[in-house]
Amino acid sequence: MKKINGTFDIADNFPPGKKEIRINIDEDKAAMYGFSIQNIALNVRYAFDGVLSTEYRDADDEIDVIVKYNKNYRSSIDDVLNLKISNMAGNTVALRDLVKFDIRTGPTEIRRIDQKRTIFITGDINEDEITLDKVSAEIEKYFTKVEAQFPGVTFSFGGQYDEFTKAFDNILSLFILSMILIFLILGTQFNSYSQPIIILTTVPFALIGAVLGLLISNNPFSIISMFGFVALAGIVVNDAIVLITFINNRRQDEYLSPFQLWRSIVDAGRLRLRPIILTSLTTISGLVPLAFGIGGQSEMWAPLANVILFGLLVSTVLTLFIIPSFAAIIDDLKGSRKKI
Repeated sequence: MKKINGTFDIADNFPPGKKEIRINIDEDKAAMYGFSIQNIALNVRYAFDGVLSTEYRDADDEIDVIVKYNKNYRSSIDDVLNLKISNMAGNTVALRDLVKFDIRTGPTEIRRIDQKRTIFITGDINEDEITLDKVSAEIEKYFTKVEAQFPGVTFSFGGQYDEFTKAFDNILSLFILSMILIFLILGTQFNSYSQPIIILTTVPFALIGAVLGLLISNNPFSIISMFGFVALAGIVVNDAIVLITFINNRRQDEYLSPFQLWRSIVDAGRLRLRPIILTSLTTISGLVPLAFGIGGQSEMWAPLANVILFGLLVSTVLTLFIIPSFAAIIDDLKGSRKKI
């Protein structure tokens, strides 16, 4: 993590302890001399930690008798390597002939969660240099290689990234719920299934504009901006509702010819152009100071404002073309079905 530009205060809960000798047994040599790994480990343990030989009774007290090497013979690395180990046949071999060793700093404590060894690594980021998503992607890329190399190692994110992920899932659920509610309300209002679908087609284009807005303004994709996406979905359908309502009002005469039905769609785009643009511009104008920090500090809410501003801007322009086009397509499909 320290190698990632924009990160600082990197720390972990694995404080270094004392230096320790790590013995790695050469299994081929051990088998050649008739030793098992357990046999070698027990010999080393008995020599340095001792083994309970017997108990000495003194009146009512029992005193354990521990047998181990004299301190003078277990005070250096050479003493460890010169340790003589006996196999089942009674033959002795020096430990140095069976093992390789290295000196490392051991842990002062081992933390476990669900009986698994666990290390917490924490850090902070400078959002002016790098985003949380980029840091998380770099870390995930590194640990994917670690997991492939060491199958027993796993990792998971916590802290702000974990909170962001959970919030994203919750807001995504809210977004889907809002789409369902909008569809049900529009379906009840227009007494139609097709017209609410036409109206909701403005939402994807608004989301594209919102993403472009975040990129252009260099704002992060944050929890605040996600709230903007949910709010945007409820705002951008207004222009489409105006167009569909106008088309429906023009079609109330059931004796209209097919040409007149098509003409009502054209008139909707032409006659509702000014009201739609003025309505959207008033909303966009109100968001400009917040989005660009005019007249004060608004860094916290700038992502939300940019999402709504750019999403509304793109959807307003596209709505004037998309909604009439889809309305005409639906009319053609309905006409074809009636002929069949």
